[in-house]
Amino acid sequence: AVGKTSLLRRFVDGSFKDAELPTKGTDLRAKMTNVDGEALRLILHDASSMLQLVERTWGQVFETFRDARCFLFVYDVSDVASFDAVEQYLLPTAPAKALKVLVGNKSDLPVPMVDPARAQAVAERHGMRHFETSARTGVNVAEAFLTLATDVKDRLLAGGGGTVSIFFAASFSSLHGEGDGVT
Repeated sequence: AVGKTSLLRRFVDGSFKDAELPTKGTDLRAKMTNVDGEALRLILHDASSMLQLVERTWGQVFETFRDARCFLFVYDVSDVASFDAVEQYLLPTAPAKALKVLVGNKSDLPVPMVDPARAQAVAERHGMRHFETSARTGVNVAEAFLTLATDVKDRLLAGGGGTVSIFFAASFSSLHGEGDGVT
């Protein structure tokens, strides 16, 4: 588990649970935020994930979200396999023009296994911002989401407020709008 549900809980509720149950189906959360004086409603879809299914069904996932223009890719800094899955399966199939952010979670762990310089290089190669976060301590969680919200507002909503949906699944999440000019 990369900690996507814990990231959502920390961002939306400001809380953390040591023992988070795996998501089954889809959990929906919402958060109102203010970006440069504009109201922006974030709708967060936390979908269940099984890394072994990513390899088999990733094309189907992207087909479902082919019109998405923003993606938040989450990996566990203590698990090289989760980073490799993002790098090998998710990033190559994301639309080139999509807004993307790479988030390494669990930065509070004493010895990260994913080299931050490698993650930053991958992010730069794909034209993404990179954040290392800790859902446990809250470090950089709000910054990652609010930076993405600002980029969405500036690049995709043409300076206006609106609703933004964030879909979390596997080691990635997809950010897309519903009737708000983002799709």
